[in-house]
Amino acid sequence: MAIMGHHMQKTTRQTIIGSLTLVVSLFVVYVQMRHAGIIWDDHSYLTGNTLIQSLTGLWTLWTVPGAHPQYYPLVFTSYFLEYQLWGLNLGGYHFVNILLHGISCLLLWRILTRLGLRCGWLAAMVFALHPVMVESVAWITERKNVLSLAFYLCGILAGIRLLNLADVSKPLKNKSQTTLWWCVLLLCYVLALLSKTVTVSLPAALLVMVWWRHGSISKRAIGLMLPLLAIGLALGLHTAHLEKVTVGAVGQDWDTSLLHRTLLAGQIVWFYILKLVYAHPLIFIYERWQVDVHDPMHWLPVVLLVVLLMGLLICVKKIGRGPLAGMLLFVGTLFPALGFFNVYPMRYSYVADHFQYHASIAMIVLIVCGLAGLLRTSTVKRIVLPLCVLGLVAMGYQTYQRTAVYQNHRILWLDTLDQNPKATIAIYNLGSLAMTDNRPADGLAILNMAVIAFPDQPLSYINRAAAYSALDMRDRQLADLRKAISCFKGYEIERAMPHRELGQQALREGDWQQAAGEFEQFIRCAPQSPVGYALLADALMKLEDYQRAKTMYVESLRRTREVNIASSTWYNLALAYQQTEQYEPAMNSYLACLNNDPKRDDAMSNLATLFAKTGDFASAINWQEKALAIHTTDAYQQNLVRMRVGYAMHFAKLGYPAQAIEHLELARKLAMQMSDPASIARIDQLIQALERKQ
Repeated sequence: MAIMGHHMQKTTRQTIIGSLTLVVSLFVVYVQMRHAGIIWDDHSYLTGNTLIQSLTGLWTLWTVPGAHPQYYPLVFTSYFLEYQLWGLNLGGYHFVNILLHGISCLLLWRILTRLGLRCGWLAAMVFALHPVMVESVAWITERKNVLSLAFYLCGILAGIRLLNLADVSKPLKNKSQTTLWWCVLLLCYVLALLSKTVTVSLPAALLVMVWWRHGSISKRAIGLMLPLLAIGLALGLHTAHLEKVTVGAVGQDWDTSLLHRTLLAGQIVWFYILKLVYAHPLIFIYERWQVDVHDPMHWLPVVLLVVLLMGLLICVKKIGRGPLAGMLLFVGTLFPALGFFNVYPMRYSYVADHFQYHASIAMIVLIVCGLAGLLRTSTVKRIVLPLCVLGLVAMGYQTYQRTAVYQNHRILWLDTLDQNPKATIAIYNLGSLAMTDNRPADGLAILNMAVIAFPDQPLSYINRAAAYSALDMRDRQLADLRKAISCFKGYEIERAMPHRELGQQALREGDWQQAAGEFEQFIRCAPQSPVGYALLADALMKLEDYQRAKTMYVESLRRTREVNIASSTWYNLALAYQQTEQYEPAMNSYLACLNNDPKRDDAMSNLATLFAKTGDFASAINWQEKALAIHTTDAYQQNLVRMRVGYAMHFAKLGYPAQAIEHLELARKLAMQMSDPASIARIDQLIQALERKQ
């Protein structure tokens, strides 16, 4: 017993020291992130996302798929909680990303220990410090990765107990235990999916682990995993749908055959393996490869991958099931990012460091465990251990250096362009940054380079058109927009942008018909965007086609989740109803507008006018006074005077002259404040007439 107690104390001490070493090392190499800013997509996910700032917005993100281009409500919930704690202090969000990455590393160590693999701590350290992980940890938007992985690994731990992967001699004793651990696994899996659906592979990964540990997959294991696979498949297909419909991953960049995608998948797998072995160079946007199905060399990666997998299968009896299981876990987890599904970033590159965040664990464990086998003899151990320490230090230093690239937009895009001159998105963003910094001339110079370098890219002209607009060079702006449209081969979502700009320019010039035509093209390119329908409705209002305008406003409202857009659209819909003298739906639309924007005084004033027209002067006065409380204008005051007079005449007709005079006195007082002698004289005449009747 004393020996066992001593062993437990030693193990506990080693666990504490190992955990502290891992966590401290992690925060040291990521120390530069404490002052880092935002980069690509962080604005739409965090700093510019008003929905994470209130419970109402958070409810919308949970209950309305499409409220954000990607349905990852748990990620936005984490942002919401942090926003309550420290607002938009970016250091806090970076800290949580690092913390979640650290938690995943500790969970990985625990999993490997439970599975009896001696390389657990070393594999966890490699995963913690590997420079390929910087993109996921240092990028606030990739909270998706670090949060989903933590739940994914918790699910693996639950699966280890459920499927008896750790201790074959201690299966679950009864059905209630099985149900309990299955529910824990289900909860972790759903939470992981609600953070990022790339975790869909969890049930399949557990089945691979069952085969690795037991040599076969039982019907019980399959039965337990099938419901999870169904849930994962449903959410995964929903994400793929949003990626096409909302994000815009459609068009000529994805019009490729299954054979093309298969050859591409082979290249992607080997690319990621090589990056884990030798992480240089690391680029935010890698070069987008060209795949030629007629070139035998382009078949080589996928052929080698198949040969490797077949070789590992044939050699199972000699080398064990571990190597094949590791490769299956790596490729299977990576499958959503192998090019078989349309993913928007693949417009710029087929690979990205954050795409292999989850999958890299399997390859890291496979490599580290292979190296750990060399440590069985003391002679080799004395040589390999120092090399492992040096390797960890080298990785940590490279990670520290890499975090410097993620400090802000400008540094990131300059580094990207320096290593990949073909990264068009880097040039576009550098030009846009110059314009945002009130340097439109510099922005134009940068975007001119993009047009020269990539004359067939429509985005080159779209971005330069924005620079011309900032410089008030309208003719050149319109010419670039038309050139951009001619460069598109189909109706891609990006084509909507030049149509929108051309339509708005036509509106400014008073060419309502031309504007309507451009906005119709906008809708054809981006049928899920609420903006196109609202703009088309605005043009139709100018053309006095009120019936069709109402239809377009309703279509816009069906698609919008943004409060500001909804408020304006409800207001304009109310105006359209007013034009056709449909007062009740107009009033309901104004109320909906005020529900989205309670301080919109123009909606209050118009609503007051409608109440007055329908004879409800009490409500009219109430709403007009609310409008005046927000914004005092002569027009609002004159409206209130008229409504008071109208209310007085209403009482007079009912035979209540005293109440009528009371409202006329209030109207007279307001008219005197306005110094409106004509209104005062008219009100005096009405008062005198009522007094004579009394």
